[in-house]
Amino acid sequence: MPGLVNQGDRPAAEDDASASSDGVRLRTLAARAAKHRAVLVTVALTLLTAWIFPALVHQWQDRQKARELTAALVTNIGTSTSEALVTSALLSSSRLQAWRPARENQCDPNGFDALDLDWRTSKAEIEAQLQAYYSRGIVTQWRTYGDLVQETYFLITCNKSMRATTVDKLKNHLPPNVRRRVNWPRLATPWHQTHALPSRKAYMEVSAALLTEKAEIIEHIVEATPAGFSTRFSDLLHDLIPAY
Repeated sequence: MPGLVNQGDRPAAEDDASASSDGVRLRTLAARAAKHRAVLVTVALTLLTAWIFPALVHQWQDRQKARELTAALVTNIGTSTSEALVTSALLSSSRLQAWRPARENQCDPNGFDALDLDWRTSKAEIEAQLQAYYSRGIVTQWRTYGDLVQETYFLITCNKSMRATTVDKLKNHLPPNVRRRVNWPRLATPWHQTHALPSRKAYMEVSAALLTEKAEIIEHIVEATPAGFSTRFSDLLHDLIPAY
């Protein structure tokens, strides 16, 4: 009849309106989600650029610096120790310069004073670096070793004041296989007063053993982490979160 609403058409119209409304809501939600994602990406990029990336770069740079410090220190230890002990061994056998009386009751070889000054200077420089960057244990190990090297090369002189003490220290310090090879009575007596060859051979044995021992100190330094550099994961966390 005219004027009557077709009851069958109403559900379809309502469904179309509902579908259209749902579409609008979905597009709105999608737009909001896209906006939120954009904000999150922006925040993430900002954190990466301004916070995380600089910390990573800082740690990479510090690792490079720590490696360079360790390499320079190891080179200095190796060079200085070798020069002191090898040079003293060559001086003892007169292969560098002839022996001469330097002063009364003393028969130091030419070049001994320079050797002594160089070693004392290098030993102090190395100890200062170790104190600045490494543990007390490594510093103590180096100090003990450096003092023993210094006392050892004095065996090539006629200085008797510390000879017996130095020989006793070497006996207690060196490994058993070296102790068995060394002619200790010859080493305890200045070879300028005896047949020189056995005494010089004894000195070559102990100086070679000390040269070998430096490898242990170098190994400890290489395995250690120098202080003041960001090199570990915990250091990275501290860089990112200072209160950590």
